[in-house]
Amino acid sequence: MATPARYEQPTAAQRIREERTLGRAGLLAALAPLAVPALTHIAEQAARETGYDALIGVLPLAAVIAMLLVDAALVLARDPQLGRRLLTIGALSFAALATVGLRGHPAKALALLLAVLLFSAWTANAPEAGEPGHTLRGSRTARARMAAVGTVLAGFFMVGFRLTEQPQALVYPLLSLAITLGLTLRALAEGRPGGVGLWTGLAAVLVGTGTLSLAVLLGVHADLTVFALLPIAAGLRLILRRPLRGSEEAANSGWRELFLEQPARLLVGTFLLAGLGGAVILTLPVCAGAGFEAPRVMLLDAAFTAFSAVCVTGLAVLDTATDYSTVGQGVILVLIQIGGLGILTFSTAAVVVLGQRLSLREEGVALELLGGDRRSGLDAALRRMLVVTAICEGIGAIALTVLFRVHGDGWLEAGWRGLFTSVSAFCNAGFAIQSDSLIGYRTSPAVLNVVAALIIAGGLGPVVVAALPRLLRTRRRPSLQVRIALLTALVLLVAPTFLIAALEWNHSLAELGYAARFNNAWFQSVTTRTAGFNSVDFAAMTPATQTLVEALMFIGGSPGSTAGGVKTSTVFVLVLAVAAVTRQQSTVVWGGWQIPHTTIYRAAAVVTLGMLSVLFAVFAIQLTQALDTRTALFEVVSALGTVGLSIGGTAQLDSVGKLIIIVCMFMGRVAPLTLFLIFNRPASDEGSWSFPEQDVTVG
Repeated sequence: MATPARYEQPTAAQRIREERTLGRAGLLAALAPLAVPALTHIAEQAARETGYDALIGVLPLAAVIAMLLVDAALVLARDPQLGRRLLTIGALSFAALATVGLRGHPAKALALLLAVLLFSAWTANAPEAGEPGHTLRGSRTARARMAAVGTVLAGFFMVGFRLTEQPQALVYPLLSLAITLGLTLRALAEGRPGGVGLWTGLAAVLVGTGTLSLAVLLGVHADLTVFALLPIAAGLRLILRRPLRGSEEAANSGWRELFLEQPARLLVGTFLLAGLGGAVILTLPVCAGAGFEAPRVMLLDAAFTAFSAVCVTGLAVLDTATDYSTVGQGVILVLIQIGGLGILTFSTAAVVVLGQRLSLREEGVALELLGGDRRSGLDAALRRMLVVTAICEGIGAIALTVLFRVHGDGWLEAGWRGLFTSVSAFCNAGFAIQSDSLIGYRTSPAVLNVVAALIIAGGLGPVVVAALPRLLRTRRRPSLQVRIALLTALVLLVAPTFLIAALEWNHSLAELGYAARFNNAWFQSVTTRTAGFNSVDFAAMTPATQTLVEALMFIGGSPGSTAGGVKTSTVFVLVLAVAAVTRQQSTVVWGGWQIPHTTIYRAAAVVTLGMLSVLFAVFAIQLTQALDTRTALFEVVSALGTVGLSIGGTAQLDSVGKLIIIVCMFMGRVAPLTLFLIFNRPASDEGSWSFPEQDVTVG
């Protein structure tokens, strides 16, 4: 049978499909050699724990699996069926072999299993090319570009999982680089890509090659040797960069199309990448408490800290004040700021500053995530968020610096602690560079109230905070969203203050004076819904207070703010719906406005998914950890609400428990409804049937 001729003028859709397929194949090819060190590392961990040495049998099998994955990547575009079969065999073989480590080191084995299976499913579901058996011109460049990205990821993986402790382990990232170089040469054979970063890329390749040569000759630390590969891979990526294609359909394709197609995908993807990147950086020696002289932070503990920071939670398995250096604390601060504002804010700001313009669809996505008004536009929403954040954090940092200086800190230490605490408070993160959080300042009302003001401002959100001066000047009636946010915040700040004061007056607050007791009750009412700072020991509180705190953590702050939880407006809408049902009303009306039924359905879905998340997470904790029900419930609600308070359960978690809490923090930040919607496209109402109604007895 004659081979079909190559497309003379491929359409944009054909090129998009081809580049997506070959891009994923290139990424797979660069990551495939890591199957050998990953599986051997798991086998070594299992041998230490169980005494059963399976390394002799694992090593050749791991090499075969790596070869299968490389073959799958190389044939995926020309023969999709064969490529998918090889990929399936390799992935299942990896999963089967990784179970060797389930007994010895379950956290790493489970993490690798999940990562490989998800990545394999994503690669296997790549769209088919426009013409099977042929490669469109320029698509080899897409494969080489993604292979360069894979080499960078391979280097981070080797360092993060501490696979560089054995000198022979350096062979595998070098193999990844060799595959990338081979794919790059094939891409260049099609013709030199017209990249604007050609000379910059060549310079990066030369710098990386020189650094790698010196590292190998001088026997420098293996981590630095692996990191020397990164400039080479990044340089190749720049060399292979091409100008954007002309058509609008092509320009909005690929990764941009994947994430901007739905806001949920953008949220999940960016927070996941930020957490993983931060975890790898925190494992570097320079981030450890005593610098290069101290043992590095384990990857799982670093991942816990990174996701807690980027999800603005505040739970910690390590002491931020002592286990991390100033550099490490700076990395945590950057992650907090990124998580608090949202990565979209920074990326959109960069686009606006560089003078580029988003499409209408992209601007709508950005407005939805920023909580802006479509009538005012993206620029106004972005400007409002950045201005409110800068003013609040700046004023807070100055005030706290002065207060910490008054309490005996030097100006340099007071300035760093003031800045860190201000950003952490406004972003509702709860991280502190004092080992006891703010317990040492429980008799300092000035410190507690400045932090409380920052927490309230961050929990209300820039939309509400920016509206307050205008309301005070003009005395105009605020919008319904602002009125609901202010009313719910007022009720949830005042009522819990009196309840906590009454319940803890003779318990956790007993050693304080009367004014200090009330001030600390107020501070805990502020911080329990969103932030996670504490001026008293929550483990010493009564069970009734802990139950109240769990309810407040579940509710959280206002929509569009840095706070977590199911959001105050969600609970407010459900309360109105319950009141309407008890009055036998078919509509929900408040403040002169009727709330749509779709909003009520959405609120019910958010709360239901939140409660189901708590149920499943508590079940998982009880199944794997030696925690009582009260402690497990408190830790789970704190993680899902991105609050960060603890009654001692976090310190008792093993590796599996830490992974469960990481997932809870991540879900709490991107919201259960977002995770549910991420793989679902909006359904079309065209041609839908209308079915007859029939009542169902409930309640």
